[in-house]
Amino acid sequence: MMALINHHAYMVRAQIQLTQEDPQKLKKIPTRDGCSISEVVRRGIRKELSVNRASRKWEDSLSASTAD
Repeated sequence: MMALINHHAYMVRAQIQLTQEDPQKLKKIPTRDGCSISEVVRRGIRKELSVNRASRKWEDSLSASTAD
């Protein structure tokens, strides 16, 4: 059984626009993973934010090392 963990006490409603193909593809993911489309989107956003954050840290460390 999968435990639901809410890391945030409050949610903010957002509206997004998708291509015609995206909703059909998204509908298959929750069925496979047992979560809602909203959760799939939240996970994707969190993943993208963490990748971008890691990339910025890497770029900052490169800039700092070449500035010496």
